[in-house]
Amino acid sequence: MNWLLKIDWDIRDGHELDFTAFSDHRNFDNDFYATSFGDDLLPSRGAYLGTTTVGQGGETYVLNYRGNLTDKFHLAARVGSSRFDAGFGSVSANGRRDEYVRPDGSPTGGCPVISDARSNIDSPVTGCSFAGYVGLKNGGAARNQFGIDGEWWLGPHRLSGGVDRERAWTRFGGSVSGGEYWLYYRGVGNTNIALQLIDQAAGRGEATQTGAYLQDRWQVTDDFSARLGLRWQRDRYTSRSADLFDASGELLPRLGFDWYVNGDRSLLLFGTAGRYSSPLPAATVARIASVRFHEQHYFTFTEVDPVTGVPLDRVPLADTLPLPGEYGLDVDPRTAASQNLKPLLQDEFTLGMRKLLGNHVAVGVRAIYRDLKRTIGTNCDYRPIVEIAPGVDGNVLDTCRLINPGADAVFLLDTNGDGHLETVRIGADDVWGDGNTQGVPAGTRKLPGKAERDYRAIELSVEGRWDRLWLQGSYVWAKSRGNTEVGVDPLSGQAFFLTTDFDYPERDAGALGYLSNDRRHSLKLFGSYGISNEWALGGNLLLQSGRPYGCLSYSTGASGSPPAGYYFSCGDVVSRGAAGRTPWQKKLDLNVRYAPSFADGNLRFQIDVFNLFNERTETDVSEYSGSLIDDPQAGDINSSNAPRPFWFGQATAWQAPRSVQFSVRYEF
Repeated sequence: MNWLLKIDWDIRDGHELDFTAFSDHRNFDNDFYATSFGDDLLPSRGAYLGTTTVGQGGETYVLNYRGNLTDKFHLAARVGSSRFDAGFGSVSANGRRDEYVRPDGSPTGGCPVISDARSNIDSPVTGCSFAGYVGLKNGGAARNQFGIDGEWWLGPHRLSGGVDRERAWTRFGGSVSGGEYWLYYRGVGNTNIALQLIDQAAGRGEATQTGAYLQDRWQVTDDFSARLGLRWQRDRYTSRSADLFDASGELLPRLGFDWYVNGDRSLLLFGTAGRYSSPLPAATVARIASVRFHEQHYFTFTEVDPVTGVPLDRVPLADTLPLPGEYGLDVDPRTAASQNLKPLLQDEFTLGMRKLLGNHVAVGVRAIYRDLKRTIGTNCDYRPIVEIAPGVDGNVLDTCRLINPGADAVFLLDTNGDGHLETVRIGADDVWGDGNTQGVPAGTRKLPGKAERDYRAIELSVEGRWDRLWLQGSYVWAKSRGNTEVGVDPLSGQAFFLTTDFDYPERDAGALGYLSNDRRHSLKLFGSYGISNEWALGGNLLLQSGRPYGCLSYSTGASGSPPAGYYFSCGDVVSRGAAGRTPWQKKLDLNVRYAPSFADGNLRFQIDVFNLFNERTETDVSEYSGSLIDDPQAGDINSSNAPRPFWFGQATAWQAPRSVQFSVRYEF
């Protein structure tokens, strides 16, 4: 049920209290059907397969206080809490309900995922799975926040300060549908071989951020003011009551100024300089230190269940093989991150000017520079640790840990199997020597290089206001370059700082280049015209140059390291974003608004037409020049590297087609 409650209370002159609460619980049902294609290659709907249900939403409560304690001192306080529930389940057409509760390797009740790669099969086994994935039944997230801010006017100084604290937690999990995945292939003598993969995970993570700040807005002269600020921030991350890491406090200075050059508002010069820090999402902690259950089993078989497709007469071929690092046991959170881990830092500088031209038009220019100083990423390379501590269990190491790319890594690991954690340090500049036990070429870095990202832009703006006409426009020249998108990877969809950017040092090759948000030119125009007191026209125009794309292929790297994902290589190294750019985008939106006078402006009808000229420009393309092909005869799903060049550069997304929206709004 959805509901909203808003209460405002004027306690007395200068003191206000307001309370807001709302709920937005909702379920989304998706029906799945088999699909077939006719001679015209157009799809048609087949038999009903099942329904997935995704539960989302929660409740939020916020209480605010604002008070003028004196004419020169104001105080504000806030406290809030929100909870978000997320559940996922499915029911197949034959009534099998799929629900995942915990990562213990048990079936989840639904239909397992079946992949039949046997040769010379007239009717490959498909089973009854349709969703492929089931999320944790009781997943969700919550956030609690508290803060106090004060302002004190003292002569030409406007002093402000405050403290804040935010605690967030998340619980996530997922499993393959039915709790298991089956791959069928041919063995020696045309024997039917079944590979069973059990893949389940769940985790809970907590992130607590505590901060305090002071700022002085100093009116130096009638025409010049300065802003001097300093924020202190500390981040702590825990999983199952153990610290993943507890970062020492960071000092974040912020400066700014405004100068009315002519003594009036006709010409303004302004600038800012500041350092900013972003916390890790609680979801990152939950995932990196999650409980995981991954096992694989091999069987022979002759027949399968006619409904689920699971082998009925399977005979084990080998002992249970836990996949490296995945035992279904709690991962000690202290081993999941470098002990000297520090939060993300970025510096930002702006310098600009705004000039009035007469009584109706203002123009401006602004320069922006952002420089990434430090970030967090995952590293999955166990080779340097095994070289330093050969007694450590390699299976335990074959997981990923959080590091600051470009900085020393300090891990806590059980290096000799006695149950106690010892410190293992790898220097940021350490390189492999001759004759190392891992077969890595001498001189190769042991850790990935420093994270880099900088953004530079020049923005020209104009705004005009007349009796009935309002126009606003901007042109931006921008350049975004680096070796990471910081926390996300648009190519793979990875997020929460759990990307493959820094998994292995081999990924450094070609990684530095233009990022996916590097759009060199952007022109935007907005405007509205009041035809009468009741009717108005509006419009938005966007002209934007395309984004860069690279050329990627799957590779094991020069040193023969384990496959670490797609590299910036197509035979030869091709730097990030250097293979080409998507076309320019053009989009015009128009709207008509009608506000009848009898409703005193409280009632409004509006028609919006988006993408008026129905532009269908491609917005994304495939950057992959090669893909791993399963080799069912060998029983190895990662054994061949067959290029598929026809994929490269093909459009994968386009502008949304023209659409019309009609809306009615009434305020009371």
